[in-house]
Amino acid sequence: MKPKIGSYSVVHSEALIIPRGLDAWVSFEVQGWNAKYRIVFEEDSKADKRFMITVTGLADHGLIRLVNWQNTSGTASASVEPFQIGSLAKGGRLLAMLTHWYIAGINRLDIEFLVEERQ
Repeated sequence: MKPKIGSYSVVHSEALIIPRGLDAWVSFEVQGWNAKYRIVFEEDSKADKRFMITVTGLADHGLIRLVNWQNTSGTASASVEPFQIGSLAKGGRLLAMLTHWYIAGINRLDIEFLVEERQ
């Protein structure tokens, strides 16, 4: 049985340790679709040190950009609710939640991929 959080089913989760300057790739199957995401950490001094998440759909994968997440106090998703990172062919949305710590040049990222259960 897949874990549930409220009205969401957790379809995949990862705990990643990513050295500064490197990216990560995550892939999993959800509703017959092979989802594939590249996760990158970027620094942007023009963004007033605010942290941001952007998600872009590319030809064969999604790109999740985590901007200004090098915070030793820890960072979490931009909202306390899951955010959409994709649409599913059978209907519904693919969502994600993130938590992050940055210590001594190492990014620790926990990411959960969720599908909202239909009511």
